[in-house]
Amino acid sequence: MIIVQRAKSSTMSCSLLFALTVCLVAGYFASVTRGSEAKILLESVDDKAIYTLNQDILEKISQLQGPIRVIAAVGNARVGKSTTLNLISHIWNGKNENSAVEEIFKTGHSHGAVTRNVWAHIIKPKNENGNILLLDVGGTNLGDDSVTDRLSMFTAMMSSALNVFALNTVGNSDIGFLYRIARLSDLMFKDKYVLPNFAKLRIVLRSELDPPNNEEIRNEIFKRGREKGQTVQKYFPENTIEVSHIPTINGRRLLKDLKKLSKSDWEAFQSLAGNLQNSPEKRSFEGSLIDGAAFKQVAEKVVEAMNSDDSWRGFGDVYACLEREICRRTYEKHIRPVVIESSAGIGDKMIDVLDEFKKECVLEDEITKAREELKVTLRKSQGELRHIACVLLVLLIGVSILFCIAAANKDTPQRPKKNN
Repeated sequence: MIIVQRAKSSTMSCSLLFALTVCLVAGYFASVTRGSEAKILLESVDDKAIYTLNQDILEKISQLQGPIRVIAAVGNARVGKSTTLNLISHIWNGKNENSAVEEIFKTGHSHGAVTRNVWAHIIKPKNENGNILLLDVGGTNLGDDSVTDRLSMFTAMMSSALNVFALNTVGNSDIGFLYRIARLSDLMFKDKYVLPNFAKLRIVLRSELDPPNNEEIRNEIFKRGREKGQTVQKYFPENTIEVSHIPTINGRRLLKDLKKLSKSDWEAFQSLAGNLQNSPEKRSFEGSLIDGAAFKQVAEKVVEAMNSDDSWRGFGDVYACLEREICRRTYEKHIRPVVIESSAGIGDKMIDVLDEFKKECVLEDEITKAREELKVTLRKSQGELRHIACVLLVLLIGVSILFCIAAANKDTPQRPKKNN
């Protein structure tokens, strides 16, 4: 009887242990599947003009390998930025209208704004080479103009694709925002030509009305802001501005049941998702690819400028320093291993490593310096090879002489020994 009770007790203990293990494993996989919510990247302290970066998310970003695409959503409050980013992420993850949308960026269905500060989320879409960093910023029409303006400016300067969300039409506040970005860029970069690698602008128009054609929307930006248009044109030329149209959706409620979306509405979001996934990679204004480590460096310098009395002045020099840093890291990665090597195959490696170096470092003086150092290394290697060849030749001659002497001694008849 006692043995039976012990057996039952042991069986129950094993069952409980097994059940607990199953729960823990299920919980783990659920957490992995569920993913993570967006995190605050930049916030203002007590809604004042003092800004701090979240080092936890910044550290995760710094570990990203290039290329990265930094896709930003800006615009007035309640125009659907966060909701749309959630839906875009849903599509990028290969999901369809039969599943609920995960709330990565917080949304709400009240008239009050939900998003404050700058939020970030890292995502690697299926079939994507590299990573995408999504940035969502509080409405440009919220609270203290200077605070919200600077948060939006930070987002714009850090992005490779700037998406301005607007309701029904591009408003005066949207045009004013673009003008302030252009003026800030004038201050930062002065006479430098940065247009080729400046953030590309897309207008995302949310409306249930019959929208104007894309050309009319572009014209409206420069027509309504005629005095400011020339400045805006320097950084956002009219013929480079893209336009996307999305329907007005009922936020949280609809995202829980996407089957309520009409076919045309779903296709509109799929089209936007495809366009955003093809956004340009983040580059320095000289053209170097920006990886996570470089992004972190720039973000810290931008915030330092935002918090300084000199506000933004001299920030353009940050990119000059950044270019040198990118070249330095690229040198350590590609050039140094060859420079410290001494082998017969160094000549073949030189061409390959210099090509790889030029892909990441675009500064001509750094490229020239690396090329000359490789040439010196090659000449040194060739000199060493010649020295080794000479030594081997001398040894070969010496061995040949010894061989000849030995052969001659063998062929020479020996004299008979004299008897005493």
